[in-house]
Amino acid sequence: MKPSKKLEQVVSLAVERAAKEFKYGDQINEEWLADALDVVWPTMGDRNDFKRVSFSLLSKMDLFKEQLLITHKMALQSSRAGYYVIVPPSEQSDFAVRTLLFEIEKATKKAKKVIDNTNVDLLSDNELRVRSDASARVGSVHVLSKSTLKPARKIHALP
Repeated sequence: MKPSKKLEQVVSLAVERAAKEFKYGDQINEEWLADALDVVWPTMGDRNDFKRVSFSLLSKMDLFKEQLLITHKMALQSSRAGYYVIVPPSEQSDFAVRTLLFEIEKATKKAKKVIDNTNVDLLSDNELRVRSDASARVGSVHVLSKSTLKPARKIHALP
């Protein structure tokens, strides 16, 4: 789904502001992002109000990260401490590989969960073989990704 013109404009302005205010290695905190992306947290409201704003922020952040990377070659890495770091160019390749490994791990866990929790009592012998083959393929992808897609070097992990 293509973002609205207003969303694109808000994000584009935030990207240009970030490119002017920050350099590689800098941290960008959530308050700055909320302000730049025109996110207003409700002071009062129900859970749905907070969910709506949270989803709005997430969609803006996805577009913000993409545009910042494409337009200014600045990749953002999130931290558990509630901020983002602009990844230096010398670390972006390893960051990309670590991101790929994380996504493969997440996808293989999800696939394994679906395969493991299939109601096998309702499967024919042929369908059981297909399930077994799928399980082996998922396992192979997991093992292959672990053994071949290691980052070139250790980069300090963010808190």
